[in-house]
Amino acid sequence: MNKHMQLKVFTAIIGSALLAATLSGCEGVQEISDAVSENNAGHTKTVTYPTGASARAEDPALTPEWLPKDASDISQKLRTTGDERIMRFKADLEKITPNCSAIEPGTKPERAPATTANGTQLTYLNAPTMKASWWVSGAELKSTLVCDDSWWLTQDGDWVYAFSPERTNTEIEQASTQ
Repeated sequence: MNKHMQLKVFTAIIGSALLAATLSGCEGVQEISDAVSENNAGHTKTVTYPTGASARAEDPALTPEWLPKDASDISQKLRTTGDERIMRFKADLEKITPNCSAIEPGTKPERAPATTANGTQLTYLNAPTMKASWWVSGAELKSTLVCDDSWWLTQDGDWVYAFSPERTNTEIEQASTQ
């Protein structure tokens, strides 16, 4: 059998297996699909929620404690291989107080450098490396509030923009994926 025919047979077998798994309700297919999508998005993931309460109920690990339950129209993009996150939501910045303190606008996000257990110095980026159609470029430099020592927040009209920097080495995205 030539290589072209082997490829056709292999493709047919894999296609049949995926179809059977899909029809049988196999969760593994969805997990594979999610992993492929996340990898194709540059190891980033975008999540949306109608309210802060629903974000906390659906993804408590991804929801900062300071996010108001009544916040609305929440979009968050996160790096799946690191710490960086950007978020936009509707809320009143003045009502966000748990674990937050005021800062002067223009203060660059900074934290003490971190070192891993094996002694590797982590890079601390103080500007987003991810792109999103809803993110306002430079929003982190207009921040007037810092929460949990890792989130920089600013208000622009009805929208609050929040940025949590990367603490690992990462590649900077060149094009918007969402």
